[in-house]
Amino acid sequence: MLDLLTLIMDFLLPYLRKLNISELKDYQEEALKLMKADKDLCIVWPTGSGKSLVYQLAPFIQGGGKLFAFIC
Repeated sequence: MLDLLTLIMDFLLPYLRKLNISELKDYQEEALKLMKADKDLCIVWPTGSGKSLVYQLAPFIQGGGKLFAFIC
């Protein structure tokens, strides 16, 4: 059985490819796996490293009901 992260990525890959993104960065994938495991996570990455994609996918992976703060 496919896990949720695999299903989400299969759905997203066509859209990511339009942005010339063929796969997640290792640390993005690790962050999403930690979120899927319901672990608390604080992401502090530099501009352009892919934080926004992780924040935007998090509610889908965790099923909503969580607080995500994005501070610029």
